[in-house]
Amino acid sequence: MIRCHACGADASTGWVLGFVPSPDSLKMGLCRQHDTPDNRKLVKTAWRALMEREIRAMNELSGHKAGAVLRWRLDIAFIDGGTLTHDCLECIATPQGTLQVLLPDGVLRFYPLPQIRRYDLRPVPAPAADKA
Repeated sequence: MIRCHACGADASTGWVLGFVPSPDSLKMGLCRQHDTPDNRKLVKTAWRALMEREIRAMNELSGHKAGAVLRWRLDIAFIDGGTLTHDCLECIATPQGTLQVLLPDGVLRFYPLPQIRRYDLRPVPAPAADKA
């Protein structure tokens, strides 16, 4: 049930704001008694704030941040004794026994897991914005 933003009564027969397939918790409305242009402006402002909070929460929950692409630093120690460090966009251990690494320039590299002693993946700190 969508409640009236002004009085809390059922607003399903009044004015409702929100996307049709979304749940009622993401919709706001006004009952017929409180459906005025001024109240609609208030509801639109409150609904926009609700959407921004929901999107921010979903981004934080999923680990995706709006803005620049997150880079990772991959350190690989091989069984034969060599080491390798890459900055990458993505790193996945595949079921086929390889470490699949997507480099920032779009190159995809594969390293056989049986030849790897250890690999570490950590986020690369974002560069500080120039203050010019």
